[in-house]
Amino acid sequence: MIRFLIGVDNGFTEDFDSHAKYDTIDDVIRDARILVKTFMVQNSVPGAVVGFSINGTTVWTEGFGYTDIENNVSTHKDSVWRLASISKSLTSALVGQLMDRHLIDLNAEIHKYLSQDFYPFKTFNGSAVNITVREVMSHTAGLRVSVFPDDFDKYLIRRADNVSQTIKPFKDVDLLSKPGTAFNYSNYGYQMVGAIIESILHNTYENEMRKMFSKLHMYSTFAERREAIYKHRPQYYQLSNETSGTLQKCELLDELVSYEGNWPSGGLISTAADMVNFGNVMIAAYKGILPHCEYT
Repeated sequence: MIRFLIGVDNGFTEDFDSHAKYDTIDDVIRDARILVKTFMVQNSVPGAVVGFSINGTTVWTEGFGYTDIENNVSTHKDSVWRLASISKSLTSALVGQLMDRHLIDLNAEIHKYLSQDFYPFKTFNGSAVNITVREVMSHTAGLRVSVFPDDFDKYLIRRADNVSQTIKPFKDVDLLSKPGTAFNYSNYGYQMVGAIIESILHNTYENEMRKMFSKLHMYSTFAERREAIYKHRPQYYQLSNETSGTLQKCELLDELVSYEGNWPSGGLISTAADMVNFGNVMIAAYKGILPHCEYT
């Protein structure tokens, strides 16, 4: 007997037993397909890939719908998607490796790793303040929230050699709050984390993440490059009224905004299978059942 907890936060799962018991994996997959298709119809989702694992082993991944509506291209199970802010979780995993190697201290002031010329010391209400790595990673450093389209010009880097070059557009901006006192979600903060990684390792964030992905067998996860060719890369779409209306091509996001260099905060791409694998690695590491050498 197989027991699964099935749940999605959009409120359409009331027709499903959230603690359903299944006799076979095929029964689980059958109900999962129904769940996914229902979600896609109710939310006007053109394409999706879904997968799950059992006891650390991936048992199912499947593509649904279309990744290119105009050309009738069905979604492949190995479609490569933009991870957006899930990229922050992968960035945090690399920071965790640096902690294991005693190369970073989350409670250290950021200028232990970054020069004052690179990122000036800050004040708040006229008083000097310190910012720790922990505060940056927990969005409590007082760094401003990136605003779109107001910050559009800051995303126009056509070719990024590293993450550190993305810090300049906001390094002189005043803090929103005293560090450690308030939560302000900040993509800029995770760009700073990427710059700290580059400073510590004397290498680019892109190269270091590539090493980590290789060790974790995440061979379809990349720092997105505009000029690169990725097999099964989808087209991007949006709803005409944000949450409703007709489906339309997402020209602004797909063609004008560049994620080059903004990888730590939102510029990584991956497949469903790789992300299931990443989740399994995190669970295994948390439980202490993953050999140390496999993820450090």
